[in-house]
Amino acid sequence: MKKNVFLKPASILAIIGGALLIIMSFVTIIQIANIRVFQYYIGYTLVNVILIILSIVKIVFFSISLANIKKTYSKKTKKLYIVSTSINISIMLILLLDIIIAINMSNNLSIGFCVCLLLEAVVMLFAITGIKNSVVDVAIYCSNTKENITQVKEQNSSVKDSVYINAPIENNTPKIIQNNNTSLDVLEKLYNLLQKGVITKEEYETKKNKILSDL
Repeated sequence: MKKNVFLKPASILAIIGGALLIIMSFVTIIQIANIRVFQYYIGYTLVNVILIILSIVKIVFFSISLANIKKTYSKKTKKLYIVSTSINISIMLILLLDIIIAINMSNNLSIGFCVCLLLEAVVMLFAITGIKNSVVDVAIYCSNTKENITQVKEQNSSVKDSVYINAPIENNTPKIIQNNNTSLDVLEKLYNLLQKGVITKEEYETKKNKILSDL
């Protein structure tokens, strides 16, 4: 397992940034109640309400991701970070629209929203870097794979028994069985190499599929 150092700070900054954005959006909604330009009021209020909702969702997802990564970096944790980062990017786009509207309205809060946008950008960069450079926990990933190898062994054992009982005696039968045993040994060796981190997940899957297809 390899967890990138950027994932944890990305989660913490995302939670802080989300809380700050919620507060600022609430304050903005209260302030724009005094604006007499109706079209600005409706559009700006709607944008800030969306920001509040997305920020709450983002805080929840990054909190769950942070709790998971303290234990291990599994496939589930990776998916959580991908979803969280996607929400973060959505917030950045809507926040950019919010800033444009605020500037047109000469709203003093536009500076604060610019700070939030910068913070969201840092979170995005940290999260993407962390996801890209982290490796899923090999022990968790290989648990199912080990079961698959066991199943293949059992199936192959049944095939061997069937060959001995039902197949006609031919010169090449022992050779076929021997090849199957060799393939299973190679699978086990590949699995052990994956556990030790000597080969990557992609290399293991490629070699495993090739061996199984030849059985």
